[in-house]
Amino acid sequence: MKILKSIVATLLILSCASNLNAQIAKPVNKQLDLNKIKPNRLPDLKLKKSGIRGFVKNSIGKQNIPGVKIIFEHVDGKSKRQTVISGKYGEFNIELRPGQYLTYGLKDGYIPYVTHPGYNVVEVGSFGTLNIYLDAEASLYGKNTTLIAVFNTKNGKLSDVIPLNKKSEQALVKRENVSMFYAKSNAVLDFKAISKGTTITINLEKQYIPGDQFIPGNQFIPGDQFVLNSTKFIVADKTEKELKIITY
Repeated sequence: MKILKSIVATLLILSCASNLNAQIAKPVNKQLDLNKIKPNRLPDLKLKKSGIRGFVKNSIGKQNIPGVKIIFEHVDGKSKRQTVISGKYGEFNIELRPGQYLTYGLKDGYIPYVTHPGYNVVEVGSFGTLNIYLDAEASLYGKNTTLIAVFNTKNGKLSDVIPLNKKSEQALVKRENVSMFYAKSNAVLDFKAISKGTTITINLEKQYIPGDQFIPGNQFIPGDQFVLNSTKFIVADKTEKELKIITY
């Protein structure tokens, strides 16, 4: 009898344990299978670039011009100037942030391209097209004129540009507080009837009367404007070797 009771008790214990394991193994809530979760698919957002592209050509023969230095200057005056050089076929392509840009096209032997006082507009997320037309100096104006550029050494300003001849030589020697440099123009210089686009290139390495060490400084920056003999000029380019100004 004791043996029978023992067997019954053992069976009851095993039965309870089996039911308990079954309840533990059975989940109360369905668990998520992380492998089956599909990610949120958002559209691919790509930032579109902005800028300007185009060609540099000769306005007469429509020939492409390589090696032209093209300068873009934001009109806010706070951004660094950006430069690109036209390629083998006159092509150029430059990324720029949206805004308004003064633009200059420069190459030795050619009349500078200047948009001032106008500007080119770069729109958000697009590349605008700009074709720049340059003309060789000789093709329009013929032989250059030799000039003397006179700077006031006290304020550093360009005070006069005078054609070099026997009469002017006598007057130039007598001038005081000045520094004078050889220069040339792409046209016969006559301030009474000077034409738009007349370019004056001043050789800062060649003084007319050697000895004065004054050299024009940072007061001449591309884009700056000034009036000389009632004629409006803009600084097209400035290096340690030369200063190039153009009427507008």
